[in-house]
Amino acid sequence: SWYFMSYMGYFRARTLSSFLIKLSMEPPLHASTRSPRLCSREEVRHGFWKAVTLKEPPYIPLEQMENSECYGTPYNHETAFPKGALFETWEWTPWNTTTGDCDLTKWNKERFCSVMQDHYSNADDKSTVVIVGDSLSMEHYNSFLELLGLKFILQKWNSKVSFVRYACDDQVKLVYRGDGRFVRMPTILATDKPNVLIANRGAHYAKDNEFEKETKQVIPHLLTWQAECGSSCAFVYRTTVPGHPNCQEFGLPSNDTLEMEKRIANTSLYNERQLEKWHWPDYKRQNELAQRLFTEASIDYKIIDGYDINILRPDEHRGRKTNSDCLHGCFPGKVDTYSALLLHLLLEKVEERSHDATQTRTETTKVSMTGSARNAAARLSSRDVLARGPKYNDFWLLISRRLRLAVTIVPKVMCSSIRTALNRLECGTNNNTRCAEVRKNRTLATEDVRKMTRVAFVRDPFERALSAYENSYRNRFIHINRCHNMIVCTFSEWVSELGKNATSTFENEHFLPQVNILQLDQMRYDYIFRLSSPGDQHFFWSILCQRNHSIKANVAHDDTNETAVFKGLEHFTPETFEILAKLYAKDLVLWKKVLHYGTLRDPNELTLYDYYNRKAKVK
Repeated sequence: SWYFMSYMGYFRARTLSSFLIKLSMEPPLHASTRSPRLCSREEVRHGFWKAVTLKEPPYIPLEQMENSECYGTPYNHETAFPKGALFETWEWTPWNTTTGDCDLTKWNKERFCSVMQDHYSNADDKSTVVIVGDSLSMEHYNSFLELLGLKFILQKWNSKVSFVRYACDDQVKLVYRGDGRFVRMPTILATDKPNVLIANRGAHYAKDNEFEKETKQVIPHLLTWQAECGSSCAFVYRTTVPGHPNCQEFGLPSNDTLEMEKRIANTSLYNERQLEKWHWPDYKRQNELAQRLFTEASIDYKIIDGYDINILRPDEHRGRKTNSDCLHGCFPGKVDTYSALLLHLLLEKVEERSHDATQTRTETTKVSMTGSARNAAARLSSRDVLARGPKYNDFWLLISRRLRLAVTIVPKVMCSSIRTALNRLECGTNNNTRCAEVRKNRTLATEDVRKMTRVAFVRDPFERALSAYENSYRNRFIHINRCHNMIVCTFSEWVSELGKNATSTFENEHFLPQVNILQLDQMRYDYIFRLSSPGDQHFFWSILCQRNHSIKANVAHDDTNETAVFKGLEHFTPETFEILAKLYAKDLVLWKKVLHYGTLRDPNELTLYDYYNRKAKVK
């Protein structure tokens, strides 16, 4: 499957993997009284670093690691953190937490201790947390200690280092084992018998074949461990975030995942030795490789998405002033997020157990359901905010099983290009069968879209209306009564007729408002893209082209061209603007949202709405 990444940063800088937009719809009425559910993994990894001011630091380390340039050189905790001074920092914030759709657990020592004792302990009420990895995992361990009221360990990392500390009134044993390539993992599992295991391959690169071999060797031991400890254990894998070359240049978080990835992949920023040793651009691929191996082996695991979250933090590195260390971080700092995410995942697993137990009890008493009724019930699981409602019309829905992607296409919003591409991806050479379209392939109607990424493209309503007019002489399905096409009447006459007969005209899908097609009250989208954003389009098409090289990107460059926009203005009068604004009032509200909360606009991105909006403000 493939995933989308998003960010909304400082001074309202907004981008999704530098290109995407996340729009949170209003929750359905039946969910309005619920407290927010826990954010899913996809929701957690799609967010931004929000500037926050705390009354005090989460902790004050008495010392920093060797050669650290964090909080002053030489470090002095009293001058770095004056008593009574506010602490300015950054907080990872998933998009959906800003609308109340879900909740990301904040770190709380007492809550962690309670969760461990109640749900992840042995018969004697004691439990063991083991963190395995290299120096990056040792950072996590040290941060973990500080957040639990202990002091971190000032020792340079090596592959054999191990530490043991106790927290939560000595009820929780905290273990760190240095093992960046999982060589010691079988022994660790056998001797430490963890209730919670957090593992990471670390920054010590191995070729893909070695990486795969070493990971596969530990899988049988993980399966045995999970079988023995049952529901009282949890396996968490933390993805590895690479360093940021020339981190000295950054004093704030980034708002651009793609730009960070490009920078990390830029070989000119490394010397020959660094290129040969570090392999930072390979981390993303190997993160995905590890997850694939665990999934194929049916390992029960959770993910701390360190890569997606902290790739946006080129700042706050240990060597941030001289570029001496652009891999490790500062204390306190961005690494503290991992402990909050760990607590979140532990609570999520507890909820899943409770849900599974409830579902099992329910299944034993209810009458067996078959066919579409059962599938509809699954889509409306009480654990999810509405993803696909019972009244959702799937006429415009396309599904890619290969990409785990559900796309609602909107006529006159690049729909033909998307339809052709997804059919080619799903059907292969036999793409004329249109097997990706739910309306043509009804076997797709039973797919659980909750487990897919749900996306759509939208367009400036004025430009969509003009596009329908300009295509009316080529497309026999685009017509208005008494004004059949652009050869017969002007655009002003076309719009006038459209306004007079809106109800009947809206029966034609090319004029139907976009919100009616998207059905925002019935389908909860993960992402909504702007057709006018070259970045949104480039990212979408690059994903499809990577999976099938026969697919050609069809980026609508004319929609972002200032000359084309001004040419479109020739068709408009104040009256046509007002008629269309009234007809498509809800579409305009939607468009304003995606402009405001979406991808940071390209300097050349201009649409007819901008002209209309300026005129409206003048009035």
